[in-house]
Amino acid sequence: SAPNPAAARARLLAKEWPIGDIAQYIRLVEAIEPDADQAGGTYCLSERQVKAILELRLHRLTALGRDEIGDELKGLALSIEGYLAILGDRVKLYVVMREELAEIRATYATPRLSEIAPAWDGLEDEDLIEREEMVVTVTHDGYIKRTTLNTFRAQARGGKGRSGMATKDEDAVVELFVTSTHNPVLFFTNTGRVYRMKVWKLPEGGPQTKGRPMVNLLPLGEDERVTNVLPLPEDEASWANLNIVFATERGMVRRNSMDAFTNVPTAGKYAMGFVEGSGDRLIGVQLLTEDQQIFLASDSGKAIRFSATDARETKSRTGIGVRGMALKGGAKVVGMA
Repeated sequence: SAPNPAAARARLLAKEWPIGDIAQYIRLVEAIEPDADQAGGTYCLSERQVKAILELRLHRLTALGRDEIGDELKGLALSIEGYLAILGDRVKLYVVMREELAEIRATYATPRLSEIAPAWDGLEDEDLIEREEMVVTVTHDGYIKRTTLNTFRAQARGGKGRSGMATKDEDAVVELFVTSTHNPVLFFTNTGRVYRMKVWKLPEGGPQTKGRPMVNLLPLGEDERVTNVLPLPEDEASWANLNIVFATERGMVRRNSMDAFTNVPTAGKYAMGFVEGSGDRLIGVQLLTEDQQIFLASDSGKAIRFSATDARETKSRTGIGVRGMALKGGAKVVGMA
């Protein structure tokens, strides 16, 4: 046996063949058909060995062609020596590889005839996001995260509950709502601007994580911070029946149709105007229908309730609205429902 066909051929050519054996081989060659696929016989030869023997010329067996066989033997020996030297030397191996790759490039380096394009036209990242119920949590210091609803298992009455969010010292959760990964969320800031983002783009974290600062998610300006977060229905067709109502610290109220907030650019846009120099700020944003009531409460312990239609609908996004609650002695509106 030999490790490769070249070594096997070299051994056959180097062997001293007795003339009696040669005559016997000649008779065998003349007596059989040249079928390399024959199985079973006097000699156990591999398919490669059978083909090599059948390819030998008869006159080479009879005349023995010693000079030719000797030259071929030397050539095979040199080839085997060269291949072993290449395999045993990493530097030589890399040189041969580079030469062969350069030859391939020169032979087949033709410009690409096909165009690499996306598999599906119009496929967006959102199409690959699974619809899943999420718990969105927002803190006073502006941290936000989403957690899968399945993380919070149902407990019986009297249960201790579980931690839902890790917070820094003196920070607290101010917003918590359940929505789907495909639902949009509006972010309103103290400067009266609004930003929009889908829930699946919010950072996901477990109950023991703090989330990420919203300033890292939204293009907020200097001294601008998010004061209110409002989840919206996924179906924008249902927005036509909804109004959005704003309330400020100074008691101003404004009601708009949701149509005004269908398209919110990435850089955001103005949503609420304030009386210049008043120091007023946005304290609440809610979705409602015209048959619902608006409830305002102040830090002086007083509250007022009135119909949503009492705050007339306006088309402007920069108007200051109408007076919703009269305040005295420096009182401020602290909540709206």
